[in-house]
Amino acid sequence: MPPPTLVCITGRPGAGKSTLAAALATRMSWPVTHRDAFVAGTAAVAPDGSIDHVRVNTAFFAVVASHLGHECSVVADAAFQHPVWAAALTALPAATDVVVVRCHIDPATAAGRIRQRVADDPLRTRVHNDAAFLSSTAAEQAWGMLSLPYPTLDLDATLPVAQLVTTVTAYLATR
Repeated sequence: MPPPTLVCITGRPGAGKSTLAAALATRMSWPVTHRDAFVAGTAAVAPDGSIDHVRVNTAFFAVVASHLGHECSVVADAAFQHPVWAAALTALPAATDVVVVRCHIDPATAAGRIRQRVADDPLRTRVHNDAAFLSSTAAEQAWGMLSLPYPTLDLDATLPVAQLVTTVTAYLATR
């Protein structure tokens, strides 16, 4: 039996990671783990709505590891920069087949997508500090993409999601 596969979908905020991850997981019939879901769930039970990001990240990676430990392939998405992904991935079971999908998008387009999400979902501000992110220099700086010796697929995140899913599934089929 081949080892389970972890598809790590990464990129800057606003790149469309969660949209791609959900569509890919549906196509592959695999579970998907979104870091944003852990953020929202943590904020919902915190009396003051605060978010302990270390706890959130620990829970996110524990769920990913649980899937893999039970020989279940999984799609995981998060806007982690290299250091967070690298530390967690090196702790995974050795038999895991890791594939990295890096979603590239220019900062201005990503910022526009974030502003649209805020307009579409005013409750989003409870768990995402989009205003602070957009007003900081981080919104315009280069994103610290994951760079480890795993098979890596770089995507133009402005392409239609269906096209991106087809590209990723074709890539996975060649492995």
